[in-house]
Amino acid sequence: MFKMNNYYIRICCILLFVMYVFVPSFGQSLFSPNSISGLELWLKADSGVVKNGDTVQVWKDLSSNGYDVMPQSIPSSPIWINPVSALNNHSVIRFDGVDDGLSTLTAPYDTNFTLFVVARQNVTSGFQDLVEPNAGGGYQLAYYHNTFNWWVHNISTPTYSTTTYHFLSIVKKYSSGYFFLNGCASDSGNTLYMLRGLGWTMGRYNSGNIQYFNGDIAEIILYPASLNDSLRNLVEQYIINKYAPPVNLGADINISYGFCDTVLNAGTRFISYLWNTGETTQKINVNTSGTYSVSAINIFGDTSSDVINVAINKPPFKKQNDTIVCGNQLIWNTNLPHSYTLHWQDNSTDSLFVINTSGKYYVT
Repeated sequence: MFKMNNYYIRICCILLFVMYVFVPSFGQSLFSPNSISGLELWLKADSGVVKNGDTVQVWKDLSSNGYDVMPQSIPSSPIWINPVSALNNHSVIRFDGVDDGLSTLTAPYDTNFTLFVVARQNVTSGFQDLVEPNAGGGYQLAYYHNTFNWWVHNISTPTYSTTTYHFLSIVKKYSSGYFFLNGCASDSGNTLYMLRGLGWTMGRYNSGNIQYFNGDIAEIILYPASLNDSLRNLVEQYIINKYAPPVNLGADINISYGFCDTVLNAGTRFISYLWNTGETTQKINVNTSGTYSVSAINIFGDTSSDVINVAINKPPFKKQNDTIVCGNQLIWNTNLPHSYTLHWQDNSTDSLFVINTSGKYYVT
């Protein structure tokens, strides 16, 4: 377990962060939010959701605390959506903006905490509360048009497209608050000093049935402490590698059979692509040997690249041009091995064809 406020372990965390950034598969296989001690609440839409059809009845807390969240009433429950291709085929909980809400009355809050939320707003109008402690109106963490705000305290993200998926990191340290949007520092300022209490609310105002959230939540991670930058970075990289892993073109390709183009696919989870061929599509067709590369920007604004070598060794197929035959016959030998299935115009299947009359001849 990683321990906060421990010099030796903090050095290890820095080393782990370096491995996590530069060797993503290392981080994916090693780190999870419960690797940091003190994890208080962990909700993810791809695990622990008890449903009636697609209607959420219980969203189980995956920390060791059992702070499960539930709807206000079954008719006003959000729904479970799976899969979401933009989130690397993970699931989300979708709130309708009318009467959907979730809450836990047992998860505590205190003057210090760190909250991570993977979400998106489906509409950009009005005031919509996302996730917040049940500490009264001074602690509304909400969307307001194209920004995310700590209401009353004038802490907000810059304007951005909130109808795309993103993740928010919120660090509260005594009377100060800090916002990070997609892992980048966004804003900071003063907040109210908050005494310890119980309860968190998702999808509506923490003190009443108003300001409902119209959007999706994929994951919520809460720690009862102000994480330092090294630990915060670990959680953020976990989120990036889960929902928007780097582009991967796969292993090098060696083709020794066939004539069809080879399709290179960068994956669906990116918002833009640029190949070294100049193409800007998710997939490209190649028919010559060479080194191909692509740079792709994910939903969180990060760029990753990959390279693949393609070797195409087509068989020595012999084409036959239009010919005037001086003699009895012409033998068209395709030079293809018997591993190929050939189909001539007369339905014969040999690798060669004997032509002894005028006409049109072809093979597939």
